[in-house]
Formats: sequence, structure tokens, C-alpha cells
Amino acid sequence: MKINVSVVPWSKQEKIEIQKDLMWNDVYKIWLKAKPVDGEANKDLIQILSNYFKIAKKDIVILRWWSSRNKVIEIILD
Repeated sequence: MKINVSVVPWSKQEKIEIQKDLMWNDVYKIWLKAKPVDGEANKDLIQILSNYFKIAKKDIVILRWWSSRNKVIEIILD
């Protein structure tokens, strides 16, 4: 399953909200406490998604836009 994610780093709290884009596709807006430095925010993002979907971190892959706030994530569900 592929999902679109919009990340907000350096937030006071961590949370996930599902919004709609212009084409009515789901976009997961995720607020992270981590800084966007040295991959910290991406590691935090993977941990939060792992907890949210209740899957292992190894089953979450950032497919596109590693250094952007808008990402495409693949969730590998068995």
C-alpha cells in the first residue's frame, strides 16, 4: 500500500491527521518532534507510522522525496 505523507518537523507534539488533497486522495499529515537534520525526522516518521499501523519498521519504505516534507511511503502489509 502506498500513502502520501506531509511532514511537519520540530513540532511540540507528535500526531497524525488524515486530510484530502485536491483530487480527494488521502494525505497523512504528520507532526514530528524531531529536527530535519541527518535523517532524524525520517527515522521519527518511520517509528510513528510503525506504531500507527502496528507493523515493523522494516515494513515501511520512503519511496520518493527523502529530503522533502511531502513524501510517498510504501507500507508492506502481509
